[in-house]
Amino acid sequence: LASILEPIPAGREMAAWDTDRIRSAGASRGTNLARRGVTVDFAPVLDVAGGANPLGDRTWATGPDEVVRTAGAFAEGLCSAGVLPTFKHFPGHGHSDVDADLEPATTPDLATLEAADLLPFRDLTKSMKGRSLVMTGHLDVPGLTTEGRPLSLDPGAMAYLRDQVGFDGVAVTDELAEMGSITQRGIPVAEAVEQSLIAGNDMALFFGGPSDLSRILDRLEQAVESGRLSTERVDEAL
Repeated sequence: LASILEPIPAGREMAAWDTDRIRSAGASRGTNLARRGVTVDFAPVLDVAGGANPLGDRTWATGPDEVVRTAGAFAEGLCSAGVLPTFKHFPGHGHSDVDADLEPATTPDLATLEAADLLPFRDLTKSMKGRSLVMTGHLDVPGLTTEGRPLSLDPGAMAYLRDQVGFDGVAVTDELAEMGSITQRGIPVAEAVEQSLIAGNDMALFFGGPSDLSRILDRLEQAVESGRLSTERVDEAL
């Protein structure tokens, strides 16, 4: 995007602006995306910064209220231009021990997340109901996920997003083909895509080309035929 659109600062820099300026920046980015036929932006990050803060200046703030105010303004700006924002990385990557891009990452336990990191997701998915997506993180959450299975591939953890957080919109995974939090577990991308949809995601995000897509679609057709992936789950995602 940097080669064809106006440059945009990192979230941490924009967080120092007043909300009107942040909203205007979101609207400008949304307008430029919409002109090119893009209707969804995988932004903004809602992760509350803290501890090792593996996401660096991509995080907007160290407090959930400030994240809601600043990242929420950017999201509203996108919406004003007809582009849907995507809140990520559920349930909160800011306090995890490592960067999930590189290796399996573990967050604080669920009770700790519920007191801070989860709050922006609760607040903004409620206030922007029907106008946002959520990106699920490949994160191990003590007290929520099954051992060895990140949230994005865990049906029980995905049920928490739907039933406890109350989000009934489109859930898309974080990237599945190259992120260390998936690859270092030895999960091939086609298997990861299948598991993510069975778990309750509606879209699976992965880096790859047409041959990869064809191979993965073949696997998903087989998964439906065998009953591993129910037609009800496919219809729900659609």
